[in-house]
Amino acid sequence: MQELNSGKSRPGLKIDRLMLKKYDRPGPRYTSYPTVPEWSGEFTTEDYLGALDGASSATDPLSMYVHIPFCKSRCYYCGCNTCIVRGDDKPGRYIDALAREIKMIGGRLGRRNNLIQLHWGGGTPTYLDEKQIEQLFEAIIGNFTLEDDAEVAIEVDPRVTS
Repeated sequence: MQELNSGKSRPGLKIDRLMLKKYDRPGPRYTSYPTVPEWSGEFTTEDYLGALDGASSATDPLSMYVHIPFCKSRCYYCGCNTCIVRGDDKPGRYIDALAREIKMIGGRLGRRNNLIQLHWGGGTPTYLDEKQIEQLFEAIIGNFTLEDDAEVAIEVDPRVTS
């Protein structure tokens, strides 16, 4: 293995040149796992539920990302999956559906429900009104246990955050 020295700032860090060469190329924007080019119709609902059941026996705490796709307006730089809504109840229906899915997943995972990370991203999670934010948070903490030292983050738009 041919290594690079990382310099004075990180004296113990070694970088493998071959690995760097192998992965030094453009790839899909990392917004999902597996990434979109790997998706297929072969992974069924039964496969998904089986994966959840299999994950229930693990003991490591979980990380949860909640995607809120709604925005007041499109940002010019944004490449995220977003939905511009005005005067529509789409966010309310979305939160209801998320709450049902969170309950289903929490039930499938059984006792493996400790969250070490909780991230709300978007879109603009703070596009939701106070009641919707509370409904979603209650669904999460009603079905999962937020660890005392959990990392909790929410993306905000200061134009719609109070």
